[in-house]
Amino acid sequence: MTEAEKINARIEEIRKTTDLNPTDFARKIGILPNTYMITVNYNRRKPCIELIQAILKSYQVSARWLMLGEGFMWDIETNMDNSDDNLLNAARSILSQIAHKGTG
Repeated sequence: MTEAEKINARIEEIRKTTDLNPTDFARKIGILPNTYMITVNYNRRKPCIELIQAILKSYQVSARWLMLGEGFMWDIETNMDNSDDNLLNAARSILSQIAHKGTG
């Protein structure tokens, strides 16, 4: 299983814990249902930063768990004062690390 497929599996795990179907989950996080289905369910695309950001903004999910599978799914330690920029920068950093692993 590739790193992208592992991330997609964790995204699907989040969706299942919300008891939403794929269409409703996609709408809740603000992306097109077709984009969600192609990326996550069919594994035809790597998850993009916009998808990761949408999930992190919508749910209190650990970015480390989402991207690397380390730690716990729910980020109960998150300070509600964290800015979206900090979350986005963390996601970009993790995506960059994954990209470098794949090329090295």
